[in-house]
Amino acid sequence: MARPSAARIGRALWRWVRGPLSPLPLGIVLLGVGVFAWLAGDGAPPSPVRPSLRENQYDSLLRSAATRHMPPGWDWLVLKAMVRQESNFRADARSRVGAQGLCQMMPKTAASMGVSPEQLSDPRVSIEAGTKYLRQLWDRWQGLPDRAPRWTRSRFAIASYNAGITRLRRTAIRIGADTWDKLRPHVPTETQIHIHKVFDVFYYGYSTGAPARERPQRPSFSSNRR
Repeated sequence: MARPSAARIGRALWRWVRGPLSPLPLGIVLLGVGVFAWLAGDGAPPSPVRPSLRENQYDSLLRSAATRHMPPGWDWLVLKAMVRQESNFRADARSRVGAQGLCQMMPKTAASMGVSPEQLSDPRVSIEAGTKYLRQLWDRWQGLPDRAPRWTRSRFAIASYNAGITRLRRTAIRIGADTWDKLRPHVPTETQIHIHKVFDVFYYGYSTGAPARERPQRPSFSSNRR
């Protein structure tokens, strides 16, 4: 026999408590409504992870590409967070400047990876090329640590993916930046926000399962558009 819905139980209890013969305080009845509503469900509390942070159709491709192209022990969820921020997992995404696909690669960059612009809408091709390119950028930042939760070297690599490796290398060398906190005020505001969302919002959510209200507060960003 099917269990009645939570809404149906709630309506029945509310009609009863409003009746003239009900001796129970309202607070007790409302507590009972909550208990019965939970029992009328699947018997388990809801997951704190928002739907956008759960597994999706690209997880196996992302995990495989990270395992093959990134260093041993590197968390593939960093790649997933990057793709979430880049394209919101839309394989047909196209930016106003011409970046395409899940990994939002520019046609010139894709060509250097042996990929034509027409291929960038293929999720497998886009993830493969994007991960290889990310590894190339990661390799350019030798000497930086790369451990959770700071992921310093990965932050520099993904910032380079967003703003350009030449610009960031020149800036980092000029100011002697060896941490993201040192480099962050000297990169474009768009890149600061990009890194915050990749690591402090999406990666944090994927790796901890924490709901949005438990995530770190959004920092103030330096206005540094160049």
